Amino acid sequence: MGGQAKKKSKAKRKENRGGASGHTLMSPQERMKAKMQEKAKKKTAEKYTVDQLLEKTEESMDNFDFPMAKMFCQRALDMEPTNLSVLNMLGNICAELGDVDKAKQVFLKAVELSPEEGHSKYMYLGQIHAGMEAVQYFSKGIKVMLNAIDKQAQEAGDMGAAAMPSEPSISAKDVSVAFCSIAEIFFTDLCMEEGAAEKCKEAIEKALHYDQHNPEALQLMASYLFSIDNTEEGRDYLIKSVSSWLPSLQKEEESSACVEQPEDEEPQNSIPPYESRITTAKLLIEAEEFELCNERDVIICLLLSCTGACVFVCGCVFFLSLCIDCCLVLICSSNWNSPHFPRVIQYLTACHWNALKCFFLQKLSVIFQSLEGAGIRSPALLFSACFPPQGILGHIIQHQLNYC
Repeated sequence: MGGQAKKKSKAKRKENRGGASGHTLMSPQERMKAKMQEKAKKKTAEKYTVDQLLEKTEESMDNFDFPMAKMFCQRALDMEPTNLSVLNMLGNICAELGDVDKAKQVFLKAVELSPEEGHSKYMYLGQIHAGMEAVQYFSKGIKVMLNAIDKQAQEAGDMGAAAMPSEPSISAKDVSVAFCSIAEIFFTDLCMEEGAAEKCKEAIEKALHYDQHNPEALQLMASYLFSIDNTEEGRDYLIKSVSSWLPSLQKEEESSACVEQPEDEEPQNSIPPYESRITTAKLLIEAEEFELCNERDVIICLLLSCTGACVFVCGCVFFLSLCIDCCLVLICSSNWNSPHFPRVIQYLTACHWNALKCFFLQKLSVIFQSLEGAGIRSPALLFSACFPPQGILGHIIQHQLNYC
């Protein structure tokens, strides 16, 4: 009897030890960290409100301290797990930090809480996903935007034209950009699907319907027309696209060259991002608009930079060959006395030397001959500054410099 009772008490003590030690698998440092985090949460709840934490989050984001912004925003979410503003902000921060899984989790939670309001979460989910799943998220986001636009129009009519909206309004351009995202998916990921070409064209047409001056939509239409060998009409759309943003770029370049800029000067938001402008340069070359290309040295530099990056990552000779051939065509087409020219040479030299130096130097010799014919000798100074004559590669480059 006594022995049996003793065994039971031992078993009970073992159960208590096992049940009470929820942190048995954690190291002492991890247990200490967990306790400190719990204390920090309690201290935060006592010290800050959610609104104050969001202010801290925005302040950290303004200083580009996204890890700190994530910490403040996560604490705000711990206090109010169903706050949509906090969820959207945390999702954006995670996306900026490259934490795709966390961003996806947060945005899906926001969708669960409010599926019919707030389009931005659907746009981010569309970017995170691929294929038809991405199309579905973009399509849902478009539906939410169109409903919001109708609601805005109704509220504006009820309140009067002079009334200012309480929240940032959604524009037709936002809808156009979303349709462009769908078109790009059918143009790339889903290009082999049945009816992909028709769906791509339909999405581009809808993008132009909501914003006929959207340079991205115009360029997508040009790409589509080039793909079906309708070169002339594609060239028209391409030139129309470039004409819609090039004056802004030129104005920006002129203002940046001035010592003093006007205080009321606003940034030109109509200028497409670098990725789009690289595609523009490629399409201009394909359309044989060399004079148009030559006026856009910055775009050409971006083309060469992108190609050089591809070479550096995958060591693909094809991309390097395409890059240099395009450069040669542009050099030979007209006089390349451009202030941006040293950047072109710098991008060319940024390629993967170890894998491609022999091929590159053969092409480099041809480039130098073309430059010499055009009366341009500035690359030699750039080379001598960037590459000291050390090792066999340095001697080869120095030989090319002496040739120039």
